[in-house]
Amino acid sequence: MRLLISNDPISKATMRATGIVLVFVGGLLLLQAWNEVQTSGRRSRTFWQDMVLGSAFAALGVWLIVWGVLR
Repeated sequence: MRLLISNDPISKATMRATGIVLVFVGGLLLLQAWNEVQTSGRRSRTFWQDMVLGSAFAALGVWLIVWGVLR
């Protein structure tokens, strides 16, 4: 935990890289949910799971990127 709190440039770069990966994974989950609705025309249970997880991953990724840049 100490590494994430320090002002070391490596930890800031690591936070930004992790944020980019999380935004990418979240975007893929949201794209999968959108594709499911387009192909089947209905929303299944996995649609809502993909939407919630995709939104959470993307939001966490954006937060990590912003925090890694601003601090």
